[in-house]
Amino acid sequence: MYTKTTKFRASFLFFILIFFFVILLVRLFWLHLGYLSFSRLANKQYKFTLQLNPRRGTIYDRKGNRLALSLKVNSVYAIPSEIKDKLKVAQVLSPLLNLDKKRLIEKFSHNSFVWVKRKINSSEEKAIKKAALKGIYFLSEEKRFYPQGKLGAHILGFCDIDNKGLEGLELFYNDYLKGWGGWRLGQKDARNYEIASFKQKSIRVIHGYDLILTIDIVIQYIVEKELKKVIEKYKPLSATVIVLNPQNGEILALANYPNYNPNSFSSFSASFRRNRAVVDFFEPGSVFKIITASAALEEKIAEPKDVFYCEKGKYRFKGHVLHDYRPYGKLTFSEIIEKSSNIGISKIAQRLGKERLYKYILKFKFGSLTGVDLPGETKGLIRPLKKWREIAMINIPMGQGIAVSSLQLARAISVIANGGMLVQPHLIKEIKDSKGKKIKTFSFSRQRIIGEETASKMREILQKVVEKGTGKNARIKGYKVAGKTGTAQKPSLKGGYEKDKFVSSFIGFLPADMPSLCIVVVVDSPQGKHFSSIVAAPLFQKIGKQVMEYLK
Repeated sequence: MYTKTTKFRASFLFFILIFFFVILLVRLFWLHLGYLSFSRLANKQYKFTLQLNPRRGTIYDRKGNRLALSLKVNSVYAIPSEIKDKLKVAQVLSPLLNLDKKRLIEKFSHNSFVWVKRKINSSEEKAIKKAALKGIYFLSEEKRFYPQGKLGAHILGFCDIDNKGLEGLELFYNDYLKGWGGWRLGQKDARNYEIASFKQKSIRVIHGYDLILTIDIVIQYIVEKELKKVIEKYKPLSATVIVLNPQNGEILALANYPNYNPNSFSSFSASFRRNRAVVDFFEPGSVFKIITASAALEEKIAEPKDVFYCEKGKYRFKGHVLHDYRPYGKLTFSEIIEKSSNIGISKIAQRLGKERLYKYILKFKFGSLTGVDLPGETKGLIRPLKKWREIAMINIPMGQGIAVSSLQLARAISVIANGGMLVQPHLIKEIKDSKGKKIKTFSFSRQRIIGEETASKMREILQKVVEKGTGKNARIKGYKVAGKTGTAQKPSLKGGYEKDKFVSSFIGFLPADMPSLCIVVVVDSPQGKHFSSIVAAPLFQKIGKQVMEYLK
């Protein structure tokens, strides 16, 4: 019989069952969440994602000699949560790694991974291993190394602690050199060893590409060796030498003083690291007479045998007085360049006219980038024609009132050497991947700006400069040499020019009849002697002689 008591018992039992069912559901839900949490914890313990860092590409010279490469080194890191006595560990590490003790204690206050010191040397590594400190570990990294030391430093540049290019080719070609990182998913056992049979997921690492340069390490060595002798003898503020193939614009050597070691670049000031060959500009002086003379010949307003009166060394022009180093009377066009007559070149320029002179300055691309594959290149300084003052027609033809770079001069003299073609200076031949496969080859601009006849006449004139003119000290036995001296007064910050500060330069090529080398020498503020014929021309001669012997 269905009574109230039976109904109550049935309802009570139903609610009890519902209550336990709800508890069961909650428990199942909690176990599920716990499973996910424990699963994630297990994955952390047994599975790991390994970042795969690419190897930075190697830089080679044209003969395959390594100029920059990456070496495996150890870095020191800490897991602070594993360090019990942080003060004691800091006291041990401080002298071993030459680090501040307070700074180490501050680092150890963190809970997770912290760097102690990146890319340590072998003696530091041995000392740390011997100390056997709990919570202190090693991690293998790559460190950029330059096996030739200072040789070619301004060409190569350097990298930061993370192997990112900061200067030179390391910076300019960083996107090719750095490579592309990847990752790999792995699994380890309870003893922390990786399980090789675990099916891994990964993204392949692509190592950095290698650069093959136009530089010849032997020529670079010759240049730096001879430049050092000039530095020791004349103690200039700075100096630059460039060796260029005039036929294709390949830079065979490029050196500056002051120099630095890219393996320890941070210990040198920024002035030592500056690549003066491309970032500095200066008034070129008489070497610029080549441009004025080439323009006059190309426009056919004068010939090498034409005679000009050089005013016995003193020439008045619109309220200004122009002097020659020696008092010359009548000189031929060719002799004006041989003897480097300021008055003679001014008279040639006046016959040419400022519009045509300006046109050829721009044709030779002064005031424009050469396009060299180095960072920070300067355009120099060329005033627009409308801003030329009356004095411009006596100072610009002889290389005053304008500013150029050493590399621009190398490009300009190449035009005369190769028969009238403006070539693009460059340092790269090709780029290869880590397996030696060519990734990229390069072609560089080549543009005719003067005729072959004009270039031929200028070669003959510049050869006479060396044979019997101001460039006699550039003569090399067994070779025909062509070139031009330049001794330029330095502009004063107060206006006008310094009386005792000069830029001594020589630009030339050899052999004069079949040019294969252009050499530019620029020496800023030599002490004792300042004439180009004494300072710059002999340096050209010593470099040219040894390079030609090396090239046979």
